[in-house]
Amino acid sequence: MTLSDRNYHSHLFAPSWKIKITQLECPADRKFFSLPSQDVNQDFPQLAPLGAIQYFNERAGYIKSFGYDGSVSIQSYTYDQKYAIAFKRDIGTCGISFTPQYIYLPYTSGTGIIADKDCTHYLFVPDLYFDVDPLKPNPNDMVAKVCLKENLTFRSYAPGPLYIYFSSVATDFATEEDKRQGFNIKYELLNKCI
Repeated sequence: MTLSDRNYHSHLFAPSWKIKITQLECPADRKFFSLPSQDVNQDFPQLAPLGAIQYFNERAGYIKSFGYDGSVSIQSYTYDQKYAIAFKRDIGTCGISFTPQYIYLPYTSGTGIIADKDCTHYLFVPDLYFDVDPLKPNPNDMVAKVCLKENLTFRSYAPGPLYIYFSSVATDFATEEDKRQGFNIKYELLNKCI
């Protein structure tokens, strides 16, 4: 990670963070002391899947890129980041829907909708479908990257853990001046899937 001197680079936005920390007991072999098993049993369902640095256990809510603040005109997430965002899968959940409230992820060329070769910063979404026609998969089954410049709803019907993966490259890639790089996306777990 590269940090910049905000006094020297006055055009950079001032970052802020809202962090929630929860201490959970993980199941492990303890040699020196013992906790009641009920503590571990209560905390186990709240543990994030391995590798996820953001974890949402509500059925609906919002995910935001690090550094996103809709009130700031010039902003960006930190470049050269790769991380997973996971969602708790309840019994009966068959998929997840994502509706961007705002999204701008840089792309090199093309339409800025979906194209693996054009996405330099992207969300990787397993088993990706767009709401253009929910009965048909994407024309290119290999496409699973989202680098949108418009608020187009997309879904995932992937089995197993529900997650998306964010990737940004190390770059000095120039973007449109009036765009705030990042995303604010409403998610909702689905109980009825096609």
